[in-house]
Amino acid sequence: MSDYGDVVLQLRDPQGRVAETRRLTCWREMWVVEAAPRTLVSEEMLDQVRSGGGRPEVTLEGDMLKVRARNRTLIYRIGEYLPERHAYVAEWPD
Repeated sequence: MSDYGDVVLQLRDPQGRVAETRRLTCWREMWVVEAAPRTLVSEEMLDQVRSGGGRPEVTLEGDMLKVRARNRTLIYRIGEYLPERHAYVAEWPD
């Protein structure tokens, strides 16, 4: 059993249909399907957000990762780095 849960995001078109992975485009809206209070965020993803190369709904403000999806906003505090996983622990702030 893992101490970390999943965060599942989907991209949907304006009619609410789930986008196929091979057909993702910038006009798709991001939706939160599942969000655990404690998860791992990859080093690669954080680097992409920092460089501005990610989706505009995902930002990093200090140590707070924010996902502003259509149906919900998620905020995670980025914490300890786990080098064996190339990921950071991310938890909902109190």
